[in-house]
Amino acid sequence: MAKRTLNRRQGWRVNKIQDERLARAAKREERTLEELKGGDLGPEQHGLIIAHFGVQVEVEAEAADIAGQTYRCYLRANLPALVTGDRVVWRPGNQGLGVIVAQLPRHSELRRPDSRGQLKPVAANVDLIVIVFAPLPEPHANLIDRYIIAAEHAGIKPLLLLNKTDLLDPSGSSRVHS
Repeated sequence: MAKRTLNRRQGWRVNKIQDERLARAAKREERTLEELKGGDLGPEQHGLIIAHFGVQVEVEAEAADIAGQTYRCYLRANLPALVTGDRVVWRPGNQGLGVIVAQLPRHSELRRPDSRGQLKPVAANVDLIVIVFAPLPEPHANLIDRYIIAAEHAGIKPLLLLNKTDLLDPSGSSRVHS
């Protein structure tokens, strides 16, 4: 099948839509920067990233007076790729938002290949990986092996957890419910 080409009007429309999206993104970024500049940022603190939302992350505070509280923080452009589990230095803002200032060193990193084959971090500072499997449906030994190898390669202790043991008969083989 031959590749379709856009006519002049369709090309113009596609470009217009893309330009509008870029303008909205730039305006959103500018508004965010103004919000952060508008109020004085608090002192630098240590925290733990517990969730990642694209341009924002959820940080759990580690300071004694606010330990365990979570804050939504923006990422500075000069930071490396941050993932859940990263320990960071952040500064709270006056609108309930904060800014990530720096990344602290990682003691472990779990990575996987992206669409181009480059390894990208998925999680950081992981101490234990729990691999949960059940007797039914029968687990793929190759997949469990891959998880164990990935954990060992990352220097993370793997733990195998057999779930649904009630599906095993006394002889140890799986039984099928009919």
